[in-house]
Amino acid sequence: MRAQLERDLASESERRAIEALGGVEVGDGQADVVKVDSHRLHLGRGVLHTDFVIVYSFATAMLPPLHHLGYVVEDLHRDVPRFAAATGAGPFYAMEHIHFEEVTYDGEPAVYDHSSAFGQWGPLLVELTQVHDAQPAGLRDALVAPGAGVGHVAWLADSLEEETARLQQRGFRAFHTGRTGPASAVWFDGGPLLGHPIEVLQRRDEILRFYAMVRDAAAGWDGTDPLRIMTGAPA
Repeated sequence: MRAQLERDLASESERRAIEALGGVEVGDGQADVVKVDSHRLHLGRGVLHTDFVIVYSFATAMLPPLHHLGYVVEDLHRDVPRFAAATGAGPFYAMEHIHFEEVTYDGEPAVYDHSSAFGQWGPLLVELTQVHDAQPAGLRDALVAPGAGVGHVAWLADSLEEETARLQQRGFRAFHTGRTGPASAVWFDGGPLLGHPIEVLQRRDEILRFYAMVRDAAAGWDGTDPLRIMTGAPA
């Protein structure tokens, strides 16, 4: 099918447009591409293959829906109330100096001492993070600095191992992992395409209950107590 498309392309520039979308064969792990109706491909010289390009690009680049958006702040106690007042997000539930059973950077033991607060911001959860210490220097440099824009985006995976393999196949480099209680996560370098890391979390009932609590607290919230410190991990 790909060979037929390339034979029918009207110009070299169109061939380059297809190549820029990725080099996998049509149908390689993407069953939805194969189901495209043939008349939508508009095969034939002199006809722009726009419909195919859109479907092919969408299918090969598909990522899961975002679960939450993260920003790095300098001081959680100061900046969470400011963020809540400016955006209407909240209330925020915070865990301070989160303890990890395991932290790595590039496969080696690392230090990631941080506090995070989660709140509901419209249809999306938002995480505000204060980084107290990150070692080695490579890990510290890989994290977005306070005030420098989006800190990370995150989604959940039914299988963290399978999602890690899938993203690595698409060129995203895993640089950091963390495990604490029920939560396990892998961080990927978003590169120049995104400009910030991606966090993928293993889907577990315990963390789903925590996120549900955050969402429920936002319903009808009157703005009081925007920062609420938790004394233990989600259970």
